[in-house]
Amino acid sequence: LNFTHKSANVLLLTDVPDGLTPFMDRGLPWAEAACGHLGARSVLALNLSDAEVADLAARPHADGDLFTRSRLPKQPPLTTSALNAQLPSKTWTSLINIGWATNIYAEYFRSVTSRARKLSLRNVGADDAWVRGLCLALPAYERLQCIDLSGPLNKVGDDGLRALAACLAGLPRLRLIDLRDARISHACLEELRTALEGRELLLGRTPGRP
Repeated sequence: LNFTHKSANVLLLTDVPDGLTPFMDRGLPWAEAACGHLGARSVLALNLSDAEVADLAARPHADGDLFTRSRLPKQPPLTTSALNAQLPSKTWTSLINIGWATNIYAEYFRSVTSRARKLSLRNVGADDAWVRGLCLALPAYERLQCIDLSGPLNKVGDDGLRALAACLAGLPRLRLIDLRDARISHACLEELRTALEGRELLLGRTPGRP
């Protein structure tokens, strides 16, 4: 699974002709995209019009922000059970592939979560619902030492951070949470500090201020 490497940018060509099953409704592409979101640096939807392809061929260095424009919001890691619950709703050319996708994802999920010491989630577009989804997978990250949720593109508020605080007892090795740019109230800050039990919390703004 070279496309899941942490240094990889995953390119998805998701446009399909009219009348065919949409890309993300297809079982294998959807499962592979889930693997990409779990491990790769970024996932890109590189759907170019014929005019854009011709322009890039004529001026290959003209569009420096192509990756920026094509970047998909990173999805929170899916637990194996969450992935398995969605597989039957997808379209498959062969039901045998469901078992293959289940086994590959389960193995890869264990590999990622058993080794990870840092979750680099800066500017992934996380909001409260995103963090609640992350919390479903966090118990599997047994060696996790740092969670970075910094960056102005993340819009995490009190609801998401309270969900995160409720997970911390199951992460005994966690030493740092980076919440610079988070929208956090004084009350939520105190709850987080209590849950962290002396571990470090990075903040870039005064709690309670916009």
